[in-house]
Amino acid sequence: MKKTILLGLTLLSFSIAKAQNPTSGILYVDSAHTTGVMDGSSWSNALPSLADALKWANNNKANWATTPLKIYVAKGTYLPKFSPQDGLADPANPTDNRNKAFLMVKNVHIYGGFPTGGSTFSARDWNLNPTILSGDFNGNDVVTGAGSTLTFANNGENAYHVVISAGAVGSARLDGVSIKGGNAYDPNYFEIQVNSNIVSNSDGGGMCNFSSSPTITNSTIANNSAFNGGGMFNENSSPTITNSTIAANNSAYYAGGMYNSSSSPTITNSTITNNLASDGGGMFNDYSSPTITNSTIANNSAIYSCGGMYNYYYSSPTITNTTFANNSAYYAGGMYNYYYTSPAINNSILFGNTASNNAVMLSAQNSTPIVKNSLIEGISWNATNWGTDGGGNILSTTNPFVDAANENYRLKPCSAPVNAGNNTLYGSTLFSDSDLAGNPRLFENTIDMGAYEVQVPSYLTVNLGVDTAICSGTSLAVDAQNASSTYLWNDNSTNQTLAITSAGTYSVIVTDANGCVGKDTIVVTENALPVVNLGADDSYCHGTTYASTLDAQNAGSSYLWNDNSTNQMLSITAAGTYSVIVTDANGCVGKDTIVVTENALPVVNLGADDSYCHGTTYANTLNAQNAGSAYLWNDNSTNQTLTITTTGTYSVIVTDANGCVGKDTIVVT
Repeated sequence: MKKTILLGLTLLSFSIAKAQNPTSGILYVDSAHTTGVMDGSSWSNALPSLADALKWANNNKANWATTPLKIYVAKGTYLPKFSPQDGLADPANPTDNRNKAFLMVKNVHIYGGFPTGGSTFSARDWNLNPTILSGDFNGNDVVTGAGSTLTFANNGENAYHVVISAGAVGSARLDGVSIKGGNAYDPNYFEIQVNSNIVSNSDGGGMCNFSSSPTITNSTIANNSAFNGGGMFNENSSPTITNSTIAANNSAYYAGGMYNSSSSPTITNSTITNNLASDGGGMFNDYSSPTITNSTIANNSAIYSCGGMYNYYYSSPTITNTTFANNSAYYAGGMYNYYYTSPAINNSILFGNTASNNAVMLSAQNSTPIVKNSLIEGISWNATNWGTDGGGNILSTTNPFVDAANENYRLKPCSAPVNAGNNTLYGSTLFSDSDLAGNPRLFENTIDMGAYEVQVPSYLTVNLGVDTAICSGTSLAVDAQNASSTYLWNDNSTNQTLAITSAGTYSVIVTDANGCVGKDTIVVTENALPVVNLGADDSYCHGTTYASTLDAQNAGSSYLWNDNSTNQMLSITAAGTYSVIVTDANGCVGKDTIVVTENALPVVNLGADDSYCHGTTYANTLNAQNAGSAYLWNDNSTNQTLTITTTGTYSVIVTDANGCVGKDTIVVT
């Protein structure tokens, strides 16, 4: 067994010894790689150990003075193998194995997120291909809960620090990695010296920065523990942290997430969440002034003071467009300012934080925050604890978040913080920056408060259509759209649609489930229908010639007669029903119909010619029938009947009520 171990060490030493200055400026690491030259010169010859790569890079750090070395690291879990303590004869076998850590090397950039076997730089994905820098030597940590319920087990053997950055490191960078399993709990409070800087075994389980300012981006620092600064501990350091998450870290004393001592880190587009400490669950600032932008500090807990951010002893952080939400503590759920601290809080949100005393913010010992254009949960300004109201602030008890219960702190469209920030307070990069979700930081004309920018209009689009006219006797249906909203028309009706039957001005106010409001107005005029009069029904007598011209009037309109002709006038010569539809320039329609009938002539029958014998008496009454008509006998009498007693020719003209004429003649001899 000993021979096997020695052989393995010999091969590893040979591998490291062979690593040369990469001509491409890149060193490749893949924990799954076990064959090939393993000199880090390519993915096919990748080193299996990040610790070995960093040791080699540190031994040759003079080569990176002007051009940084890049270390590409494939997915996998990587353990520290060496103690960075100054002056050790055998860093691989320190007196305390827990002092092993990854040491940041000046001008060396570490990029994780590559798949096993490697890929191009553009194809890396740190979410799909987690590159884990772990201090859990036994690989058996058990982490349960989050925030106030966070607990750790089986981490007694873990490294005090997973990553250490000490002294000037130039452009040193961690990008696309996860830092887990650090446990800076040393009951003896021992220290080591790294790059001539004193590093405490009790501070910074995940990452320690001592007089050092590396860049950390696209990374996660989670599941680490410490006496102070479970996730990260900064002393005299100003690291730049972007697009990163510090989550579920624990501290026995101060700062579950991040401890800053005489430090000014720049934190942008990042999340500090679900961390736990005795004081300062999310962050503790001691004589420090971090700059925090487009970030969330949420769901952190402190057993005693301040779940979110604890500012102590002349600390003056600049906090812009940052959301403090659902942090909890006994004192000061969101923020605690103590002893001459003066944070500048701009375009930010403090909402949903809880505490037995001063849930939003507590300030004491000459501490005076200055708050501008921020949403604070409350009803009236609490100058004692909230400091100076710099203007533009909103006090509200209405939850502005989409789903705070599930840690979704995006804003509801049209909630109070939308378009309520101040562009000038954000700064000159407003038009090029992104919010915490990666969306444009400015969507409409004014920036939103908090870490997220709403990406839909802060108003409803309601379009009733252009002003219009209706024809008398018709109706117009207008639709306010936006289904499932509430509606209020100016006639107090509340339906989505409205039927308009008369001229007037009609308006509606639409409010959706998010409180977004839209309005619109439409003016409706009423046009009279075209008047169409073809005249009274007409008739003519049989046997006569009939001719008439029907006129639909309304010049300039369109016409449709029942014979499909389309002129304004129609000439008729026979009995029938004649109708026309007239459509004027406004689209209004008028109609009329005329009936022309042919009347039969009155039938007049005076009987057959008659005669009588000479010397006899003759008497006869002629009847022209057709009662109600006009009669004209040849003797100019006008009765329906005529009594005759002598011979002669008798005739009658009968004109009925329609003016039709019938005639008959009888001869009596």
